Amino acid sequence: MNPCLLALEIVNIGNEAINEPPIKIRNDEDIEIIPGYFEDIPAGYENLWSFDKTSPHSCNILLKHINPKQVVKTRFFLDNLPQKKIIFECPMQNVQTQEVAYNNANTTNKITVSSKSNFILMAITALLFISMQQWSYYISEFIWFTGIHLRTNGAVAFIMSLLLLTIIINVYGVPIIDKYIKSHPKRTTFIKLTMAIVSIILLMLIIFDFIIVHPILQIITAIIVIVLLSLLIHFLFISKNTR
Repeated sequence: MNPCLLALEIVNIGNEAINEPPIKIRNDEDIEIIPGYFEDIPAGYENLWSFDKTSPHSCNILLKHINPKQVVKTRFFLDNLPQKKIIFECPMQNVQTQEVAYNNANTTNKITVSSKSNFILMAITALLFISMQQWSYYISEFIWFTGIHLRTNGAVAFIMSLLLLTIIINVYGVPIIDKYIKSHPKRTTFIKLTMAIVSIILLMLIIFDFIIVHPILQIITAIIVIVLLSLLIHFLFISKNTR
């Protein structure tokens, strides 16, 4: 078995928009076609394009609307590398496939953050680690001046853990979530905003000893915030790299 990713691009080569063209892909081999996702979905098209798997070896591509010259980038997972060409069926003359490519699923299934972004993040983390004694002093002074209920060691551990976890997530990615973030830019904005607001609220509850007052609960909440903020930073990097 050699699982792979099928990249199929559909284009409206005509000069008029097309509504709901009957599009189907299939294969004559014992290879399962698994609907994947749409790459680079334009704003407003998230609910207009979808898949309908009709059998293990065939799938309909449901496109409620395609503008003239518009390209629809579809991705499918195949449980084995086909020996024959995938069959594309559409009776409409102006709807054609533009490209078919097969890639190893293990290498294409992961959306990675650019090495430049990771290098900058690693450099910042290393710099903070080296100068930890200096900047932790300013944190302790700030805590003393404001009178907030924090410990210097806890604040330092929070910052360093956040940076380290972000680097790990950027390197290895979160494949399923990353695909969704990349394919749904409009919803992603709401998700990132929600994550930021929830993180800020939880941090404020910890800092001001409100509602979450037990030390163990505060530690658990801090871990949750670290995960949320790490994912948020990761999503921001992904959004920047896919524009």
